[in-house]
Amino acid sequence: MRTTEMTTTRGRDQFYPTPPSVAGKMLAGLDTRCIKTVLEPSAGKGNLIDAIARANHSVQYHSGIEVDFCEIDPYLRQICKYNFSKEKERELYHQFRPMQERSYSSLSEDEKKEYKRLDKELDLLRDTTVFCVHDDFLTYRTFKHYDLILMNPPFAEGDRHLLRAIEMQERHGGCS
Repeated sequence: MRTTEMTTTRGRDQFYPTPPSVAGKMLAGLDTRCIKTVLEPSAGKGNLIDAIARANHSVQYHSGIEVDFCEIDPYLRQICKYNFSKEKERELYHQFRPMQERSYSSLSEDEKKEYKRLDKELDLLRDTTVFCVHDDFLTYRTFKHYDLILMNPPFAEGDRHLLRAIEMQERHGGCS
């Protein structure tokens, strides 16, 4: 199957981003202190990566988390890469710096809200290392152990994605 056909078969037409409320439910009760490595097999633009980063960051004694992802659609893959990139971190810092140079008490209420938002976003980016490891999860081969495989697989091949994730966890010492 050629790349253009894969995009049509498993690309944007199978892209249903996970809403933050659903991602929150997926992660409810998860102790992120035990999780250091995560795989997101069909990342889209990175909603589940963002959710695990936020869940990790909300824990009092959080530590950095490493997320590997696969995304078959080149357009979505680029969006996901940017969302967790040093480039985005620099852009946020460029917005944050002028406020940081001023006294916090001199900021307006709206500026204080924006200051807190930017500060949190920068912390999330610094605490989360994200790598694109492959395009097609179904052909991804690794010996790496993942503490968590978190996914919203494409509907057309959800069963194959689920079976592949279970196989990976069983082979590399995880639980299914």
